[in-house]
Amino acid sequence: MMAGDRFQWVGYWFNPIHQEVPSGFSVIFLRLRRNIQVIAKLERNKEEGNMQQCQADITIDCSKPAGSFRRIHGTNVGPIYRQGAYNACEFFKQVRFPTVRLHDCPHACFDVVDVPCIFPLFHLDPADPANYVFRATDSYIQSILDCDCGIVYRLGVSLRRRPEFSGLTDPPADFKKWADICIQIIRHYNEGWAGGFHHNIRYWEIWNEADNGATQWNGTYESFIAFFITAAKRIKAVCPDISIGGPAFNGSIRNSRDKLHSFLPKLRDTGCPLDFLSWHTYPDSAGEIAVASREVRAILDHYGFTKTENHLNEWNMAPFPGGFKGMRATPQTERDFFAYKNSSAGASLAATCLIAMQDLPLDMTNYYSSMNFNYGMFSFQGLPHKPYYAFRALTTLMDASPERLAVSGSDPDHGLAVLAGLAADGSRISMFLANHGSDRDRWTIDLDRAPRSMEEAQILCIDPEHDLQTVCDAISVQGNRISLHMPRHTVGLANLLVAK
Repeated sequence: MMAGDRFQWVGYWFNPIHQEVPSGFSVIFLRLRRNIQVIAKLERNKEEGNMQQCQADITIDCSKPAGSFRRIHGTNVGPIYRQGAYNACEFFKQVRFPTVRLHDCPHACFDVVDVPCIFPLFHLDPADPANYVFRATDSYIQSILDCDCGIVYRLGVSLRRRPEFSGLTDPPADFKKWADICIQIIRHYNEGWAGGFHHNIRYWEIWNEADNGATQWNGTYESFIAFFITAAKRIKAVCPDISIGGPAFNGSIRNSRDKLHSFLPKLRDTGCPLDFLSWHTYPDSAGEIAVASREVRAILDHYGFTKTENHLNEWNMAPFPGGFKGMRATPQTERDFFAYKNSSAGASLAATCLIAMQDLPLDMTNYYSSMNFNYGMFSFQGLPHKPYYAFRALTTLMDASPERLAVSGSDPDHGLAVLAGLAADGSRISMFLANHGSDRDRWTIDLDRAPRSMEEAQILCIDPEHDLQTVCDAISVQGNRISLHMPRHTVGLANLLVAK
């Protein structure tokens, strides 16, 4: 018997009898107790019959190219971890993150990236190369570039849970001098200043989550806006070829909407450059990212920033219950949440968000994070958690089948989310699939207008038992219809070979 088989009771007999069985039915005998048997007529949902009669859940139009995939699946924090004890470069190379945002990097590797790490004595002269400590950050940045990843350099400081210990989140004593220090850092990495490099780092972000209180900006929000305007205008005037942006709004745009509405008009009215606006959200579904990204785009356009890029440069699973405070209520609640986030549930959320982002008004995204304790996609020992494999699957799809195909019926929030691509030579159709929110486990996909039938199908799954590994019974193909077994919290990378 198979899932989906239908039964019709015939009756009870004390002895087996002959019963003529219509086509499509079988007879089974179930012994319930001594001398009693039950004959049931079993109507098997034959694969061939169903595949011809039922409408598919998803349709891929093989004759309708949908352009190229957008490589916007970045992360935060580079591959060096635990002060150099571990290097996840080989894992990074398999994803080739388009950008690695350099925020909270000192939590993984001491004395890198942050402005006070490079220029520790603020009273010294910014024009003198002897006052800078570049060595550690030079190596850290090179480790990212060696993985064929790009960079978003966050200028400022990392999160300080107890800001009174260091004072590093206090507003700089001199906004113009702080900007001059940043200019020299930019020149070191892009123009070769002070024995530096020509990395051509494009994105430079001013600060992080100044709207999130003293752990990030230990001053008023009004003082931060004044600081941002001073720094952005001064930096852009000297370094016109870079993209300057920020300010990395906190947590969810719903919490920061009012501050966004106060931030943008002041930048507009003072002629302050804003090449990209950055913001953060921690959702429990792809739908939250969809709503927020469209809202941010609309607000930017409303204030005249129509050419400003839209960057979601922190995102991950929402803590529950009770948000971050509830998650940290006890060591047990924190442990349980991160175990869930790092499981196949976290992978399916990441995958559905990555699929949805392809069609959202987002120019770059950065998962939070890679190598950063509990919220990283790697363990304390530097081994990948399941969400990492979702990023790896997406990169594999883009590499193997770069011509995107039109998909109808994809539902990242409540059903099966699907991206599909065609190999350059037409020999392969690849699909990146995820089920995060549906209790259904059986799905069908039609390949509409396929030039030829499929002769072979394979699927690699991310689920409780597999880390992007082959699951033989999760996919079957007949003609141009695909049948899938993908329960909730499953991610798949399917490859279909086109018959010659």
